[in-house]
Amino acid sequence: MHGAELIAWLAAHGYTQPAERVDRREQQRRDQARAVESWSVAAPEAVRAWVPRILDEAASGLPERLADDLARSLAEAHPSEPDQALALLRWRSGGTGRYSGYPVHEGAAATLLEQLPLQAIFTALAGVPATDPAWSGAVRYLLAWRRKDIVLLRRIPESAWSVLAQVVHDEADGTWADRYETWRSRSE
Repeated sequence: MHGAELIAWLAAHGYTQPAERVDRREQQRRDQARAVESWSVAAPEAVRAWVPRILDEAASGLPERLADDLARSLAEAHPSEPDQALALLRWRSGGTGRYSGYPVHEGAAATLLEQLPLQAIFTALAGVPATDPAWSGAVRYLLAWRRKDIVLLRRIPESAWSVLAQVVHDEADGTWADRYETWRSRSE
């Protein structure tokens, strides 16, 4: 007996841990595949053709040359910075929902957002309903900021804070709410 046969035999004889471990790994693979699909579909059409390259090359961050190529494609399709920001924020909302920087490929949108003026982001969000994925992307982008970025928090318009709060509290992730409260208190 080998592999699956052995695991099935063990389970039939009361040793279920190996089968449970295999099931958990399979579920993790399915979850990861769904997250990559969600992230890929959320990518702006202007950069969607680059997704396979991003997945191949961004294992430890987005290479500068690739970031330049993506920024150029995005700017050709969306000449205004607020339009670029909106497309990138919607992309940032796709995938796992984490803001931690893992999986690394999900940070591609954040890398491109960092090249835009902060005002372009809030101009893009003005008038966009809180249910738009761009707001979720904005939360993920802002929650990933580090201590060095705190000074930028003071530049976030008050009107944006209320929508960000609504989006954060609609999420089931308690770490989002904790991080939001910390950033909000430091912005005042």
